[in-house]
Amino acid sequence: MKESPKRAAPGRRKAFLNDSVMKWLWLSLALIFLVGGNVARFLLNHLNMLHGYLDTILEPVSLAIAGYYCYFRSKKYQARIERESGVPHIMALDPRPPVVYLRSFDEDKKGDHPLHLNTDSQEEVLGAFFKEAGPFVAVGRPDEDFPTLGAARIYLDEDWQSQVVGLMSVARLVVLRTGQTENLLWELERATQMLRPEQLLLLVPSGRKEYEAFRARAESYFPRPLPEYPSRTPSRAGLRGFVCFEPDWTPRFLTFRNMFLRGSMLNPLPPALKATLRPVYERLGVPWRPPSINWVRVLVACFFAFALLYDVVT
Repeated sequence: MKESPKRAAPGRRKAFLNDSVMKWLWLSLALIFLVGGNVARFLLNHLNMLHGYLDTILEPVSLAIAGYYCYFRSKKYQARIERESGVPHIMALDPRPPVVYLRSFDEDKKGDHPLHLNTDSQEEVLGAFFKEAGPFVAVGRPDEDFPTLGAARIYLDEDWQSQVVGLMSVARLVVLRTGQTENLLWELERATQMLRPEQLLLLVPSGRKEYEAFRARAESYFPRPLPEYPSRTPSRAGLRGFVCFEPDWTPRFLTFRNMFLRGSMLNPLPPALKATLRPVYERLGVPWRPPSINWVRVLVACFFAFALLYDVVT
């Protein structure tokens, strides 16, 4: 978390600026397709080339881009309406111990946008996965106009430290996204003092320099050094992997596995999460099911294998 709510105003302006930039980016792309399509259609009509293709392709694409942005924004408006209308919090509706997500507030700006061609953000994908273990909750920024999509937000007062400790004391799992702010390191220190090793999971974003800096600052909290940043492993949606712990606090870096036959081009993160975090779920006693098979990829792989075999035989 940030150092103090008093410093929230600059962060709020930056978040608003970042949101405005994304808004104008999407709208600009839609405008480019509309205006560019009309100009190109005018030129091609005079050249008598490809007449009619622009009407059937460019304008629907521009509308799809604008609709893509509007749908994502509508989810943020819905989240704010639920927050302001007094809708019961997820912890009041779900009696299971929560999965508590700890991170620096600065990370919200990085993960609060759709992934690839999907309409879900990184945190939404994490939330959909971890809710299998319990309600996925996080502390909300006190200055945010729109809640970040993903974890259900809990807003704390000035005595936030004791309330965070209270959350960790009832948590089934604490997922801490690595960072270097003082408050986040304070939360990490408390987590190592309060939790069993298997209850703590470090979420590691992509970036060797940032992780090694966190690793150097956090080494005093663990009886054994954290593992080094892996060099030859794939990343998924801006994430490098996780660090879990054995009962004696021996760390283990869980890297994402290749999930070709179970993956998705539009949203490759969920099957990778399921396969990677199987040992964590088993230690917590949470039922684990393998990711569903992508039958389209299976058929494509079989087709190419058959074509290759046929070419070799003939």
